[in-house]
Amino acid sequence: MKRLHISFSHYFFPLGVIFAFGMWYFRKVPILQLESLILLAILYIIGALLHHHRDRTLTLEVMIEYILIALLAISILSGLVV
Repeated sequence: MKRLHISFSHYFFPLGVIFAFGMWYFRKVPILQLESLILLAILYIIGALLHHHRDRTLTLEVMIEYILIALLAISILSGLVV
């Protein structure tokens, strides 16, 4: 049976569009904007870890890197939101 190859990078654009819509829709409720930002960061980390796990390149350094990048993005963008 042939394995289905799913590229996780194809999901980043739709997630970005949904995130931008969420930022616009919740523009008067900053806490919901922050929650959707955190949700997007978690989805980013999960997608990255799944990608590296599938390619067998997942190491502790890669995990820490993606977590730190997500935390940096949250800290920068939360300054714009709240």
